[in-house]
Amino acid sequence: MIKLLRVDDRLIHGQVATTWTKTLQADSIIVANDEVIHNELQIIALKLAVPAGMKVAIRSVEDAIGLLQNPKAQPMKIFVVVNHPRDALRIAEAVPETVEGINIGNYYGSKQLRTEEKIKLDRNIYLDPQDVDTLKKICALPIEFTIQMVPHEPKKKVSDCLQHLGC
Repeated sequence: MIKLLRVDDRLIHGQVATTWTKTLQADSIIVANDEVIHNELQIIALKLAVPAGMKVAIRSVEDAIGLLQNPKAQPMKIFVVVNHPRDALRIAEAVPETVEGINIGNYYGSKQLRTEEKIKLDRNIYLDPQDVDTLKKICALPIEFTIQMVPHEPKKKVSDCLQHLGC
């Protein structure tokens, strides 16, 4: 079971490794990213950020979906981290019945655009027009989709934030 599917362009870092895993009582983390799997140094850094005893898998999005579709994953408490909304959408569409919630916490979008050229959805979430379309598609899924930097902050519904912006 996916306890949480989180979009965070930093992937695994202090908040993810300690606060989120503890709050979710996750027993494993899956990083789903098509670029990271080709960068051995980044893989090592991500693995070092994981708490001792925590299982971690760093896979392409397609391979992560395969892991999540495996019946052996059902009893597990999995925390999935991606760095782009399109990857969250791919996973949620592939295994919707196993996703308890989707969260976006830190996302600065396309590196081609400067921050001031993007749409600010929340304090640490900046979107380009394609990202907005992707978030709308995620909102249409029957899965709670929220903004929340850390677990102790209140959740904000992404659909409400998009509507507030007129998106």
